[in-house]
Amino acid sequence: METTWAFSYHTVTELSLTVMDILYDQIVLFGDSITQFSFETKHKGWGASLADAYQKRADVLNRGFGGYNSKWAVPILNQMIPQKVDPSQRAKIRLVILFFGANDSAKAGTFQYVPIDEYATNLSMMIKRIDQYSADTRIVVITTPPVNEDQWHKASEQGGPDLRRSNTVTKAYAEAAKEVALAYNVPCVDLWSEIMNLAQDGLKDGSSDTISHKRDLSEFMSDGLHLGTLGCQVLFDALMNTIKANFPELNPDTWPEQLAEFWEAPREDYESTLIFRK
Repeated sequence: METTWAFSYHTVTELSLTVMDILYDQIVLFGDSITQFSFETKHKGWGASLADAYQKRADVLNRGFGGYNSKWAVPILNQMIPQKVDPSQRAKIRLVILFFGANDSAKAGTFQYVPIDEYATNLSMMIKRIDQYSADTRIVVITTPPVNEDQWHKASEQGGPDLRRSNTVTKAYAEAAKEVALAYNVPCVDLWSEIMNLAQDGLKDGSSDTISHKRDLSEFMSDGLHLGTLGCQVLFDALMNTIKANFPELNPDTWPEQLAEFWEAPREDYESTLIFRK
């Protein structure tokens, strides 16, 4: 005998609203391809590591757009971030991580290139938009990482000279991002310096405090522009240190989980006690 299932529009709408109402608070990663690839398992992506750190506490949303620059990011952010908090929604955007610059700093005159002053203005506009949504929403800016020029030019040679990058230019954009962050009192992860310092000074041996050997930039990058496994680890560590130092309320080590551990769940009357935290 065939069974027919019928649902009214009213019932489905109520269910949808109920599901939305119990969403976790959100951490939004907004950037270009280095953000888009941040959930890759191949390189133990820094975004995936962040999502792992915030399990049962917050949803980490990947909003990375490969090839995009800050000019194109502004209208996208304006659609992503409401003008103000909706008090009817329990879920709030607690943290936005802004990570642009790798494409803005492309060769001058190419379609991805954004002049450095305009890049700084765009970054400022994004910070202002997030502040407009809520003064309680935290922001972290990440500078573009260094470029391993030979490695990237070889990886992108089929795209021609338009895809070329200069590490000197990239450094200037990293400095511009730091200046914008400082002007708005927003924490900044200086990823360019983090990686360059490790590459130049070497890494500490895992079993001691001694420097083992110097690292080539290719050990941090997957193709000269995007982060490899070591680069992702450097960024994740720096990002977590920045969050913990500046926003202790967002420290995943102390942020309460949404629900109790299973061994703490009551054996009786669990329907009324297993409630998501407000």
